[in-house]
Amino acid sequence: MHIIIFEDHHTTQLFPATIARPAFAIKIGTYRLLDLAQRFGDQVEVMVRPYLREIVKWDFPNLWTPDKGERSEPILALNARVVPHVDLFQKIQEVVKRGQSGIVQAPDGIACAFFANKNPFPHDFVGAAQLTGIIEDLDLKPLDIQISLLERVHDIVRHQLRIMNDNLNDRLKTGAYQEITDGVFTAGGQPLGQYCVTDGSKGPIIFEEGVRMGPFCYFRGPVYVGKNTRINEYAALKDFVSIGDTASPIQRHILLSGRCTPARRNSCFD
Repeated sequence: MHIIIFEDHHTTQLFPATIARPAFAIKIGTYRLLDLAQRFGDQVEVMVRPYLREIVKWDFPNLWTPDKGERSEPILALNARVVPHVDLFQKIQEVVKRGQSGIVQAPDGIACAFFANKNPFPHDFVGAAQLTGIIEDLDLKPLDIQISLLERVHDIVRHQLRIMNDNLNDRLKTGAYQEITDGVFTAGGQPLGQYCVTDGSKGPIIFEEGVRMGPFCYFRGPVYVGKNTRINEYAALKDFVSIGDTASPIQRHILLSGRCTPARRNSCFD
C-alpha cells in the first residue's frame, strides 16, 4: 500500500510546534504519525510546506519520491495532523480489508481518504492543495470510522494524556523489552541508577537502549525515555512524560537535572 501524508493549510494552527518540523513528526504518546504509517506499507510519501522540503529530505531519506517508480495500489492519503494513536493502525486495517474507497472528514479538514483500486493522482509532484482538491472532486463515500486531528497546539498535550498508556502498551507488545522490576521495562537490560525509586501503578515506565541515569532519581508512570538519553541525579520524571529519541540528532540527548524537573509533569519533550 502507498501512503501519502499531506499537510493542509490548518497546519499553521499548530505553531510553534510545527514552525521547523512537519506535523507528522510531532511525537505524541511516544509515536509520530510517520511511525504508524510505516506499518501500513513500504511506500510512504509526504507533502509538506515548501521551506521544509529540504529538511524532510535529509531527516527522512527513505521516503518515496516520484523518481522511485509508480505509486502502488491501494493508496491511503493521511492528513499530517492525524493523532498518532495506535488504534489508527487497527482502523486502517479494517478499511483495507473491506476494499472500498472512501473518505473520513473531520470538522476542519480531510482526515484520510482511501483508494482501493485506482490511483487518482498524477505521477509528478502533487502539492497538498492539489491533492485535497482532487479528493474533494471525487465525491467519495464516507467511511464509518472516527479519526482525530490536531486542531490547536494545546491538543498535543491533551492527546498525550489520552493515548500514552495505549501507545506504551503497544510498544511492550511489539518490542523486545525486559521487565526489571514491577512496571519498569528496559530495551537493553540496563539497571536503574543507584537508589532510584519507581512507581508503575498508573502506567508502564520504559527505558530504551543506552539510557544512563544518576542516583536518587524518581520515576512514576506512564513515562517513556528514548535511546541514549542521559538523566542527571535527583531528577523526577512522572505523569505522562516522554523524553528523548527524536528525529534530530541534536535533540537526541536530553539532560535533566534535579533543579529543573520537579515541574515537568503532563509534558512531552521532543
